[in-house]
Amino acid sequence: MESVDTTDLKSVDLGRASSSLAVGTIFLIFFKSYKMTGFYHFFLAIPVYGLYGLFKLLPIDVASWLGGFLFRCLGPLLPVNRRALHNIKRIMPKKTEEFYRLTLKAMWKNLGCNFGEFPHLKKIIKDPKRLQLKNFSYTHVLEKGKAGFFLGAHYGNWEISAPTIVQKTNLSLHLIYRVINNVYIERLISKSRKKNEGHVHFYPKGPGGARACIKALKNKEVVGMLLDQKLNDGISVPFMGEKAMTAPALAQFALKFKGPVVPVRCIRVKGAHFILEFFPPIEVDKQIKSPTVEELTEQFNNILGKWVYEYPEQWFWVHSRWPFSKKMS
Repeated sequence: MESVDTTDLKSVDLGRASSSLAVGTIFLIFFKSYKMTGFYHFFLAIPVYGLYGLFKLLPIDVASWLGGFLFRCLGPLLPVNRRALHNIKRIMPKKTEEFYRLTLKAMWKNLGCNFGEFPHLKKIIKDPKRLQLKNFSYTHVLEKGKAGFFLGAHYGNWEISAPTIVQKTNLSLHLIYRVINNVYIERLISKSRKKNEGHVHFYPKGPGGARACIKALKNKEVVGMLLDQKLNDGISVPFMGEKAMTAPALAQFALKFKGPVVPVRCIRVKGAHFILEFFPPIEVDKQIKSPTVEELTEQFNNILGKWVYEYPEQWFWVHSRWPFSKKMS
């Protein structure tokens, strides 16, 4: 019997194995890099779209309750709850463990209520039994044909503030916001905002958003900012007694355009009922000594901090406002 030389066969098998390994490695690398921007985001968005559709079909109070119930149960189980616990312990170190637990549960409930109410913002804003305005006359300083500002935070149901302002005034409002990483969820939120919020113009955070706001201010229009998120390339100023990296843009714009800054917050009273409260305007052009950007930003942070101390469960503690320490979590 004629013998068979297996050397060539082994080399062929080895070559095929190497090729398969290379293809598998390339596929794995591709999948790992793509899953966070493609399939992963797509599948993550499916339940969000499903819940949004369900909440849209339900009455306002039922949608608000259901959203609050789901988030109150699931939120504390999420990894980001650890950061929220770290933050609240850092700022309120003398409180009890029971206080921290109940406050964060209430925070998640508030966030869930916001989600449940999101498809119903138009109805909420038009219903005086659901939304009361407090100190609305403070907004009149912004109707005098000059640039102005609103200062806010992720507090209560913050989505109510902007559309209410444009509906109750003749103002054109421009907002800078942080784009959500999930493109599908971002698309849903943007589409819903366009339906609910009328003449509110949204710009993603970045150079383009800054240019758009400068243009609006030159046209004597109003810009609004939620100032409670961390900005890595911001300035370090105190926030509730701790240094925090804060966006300086609002202070810079206010000093440049000499426009009044009106703080506004939306407080959840009970269920899907709210008070939209306005505060005395900060008018830098009327101050005896013009503040620096750092001093004015600290003034803003002091206002937001007072709100948080008053109703800690209505602020979004999950934000990375201060350096994270494992010892405190």
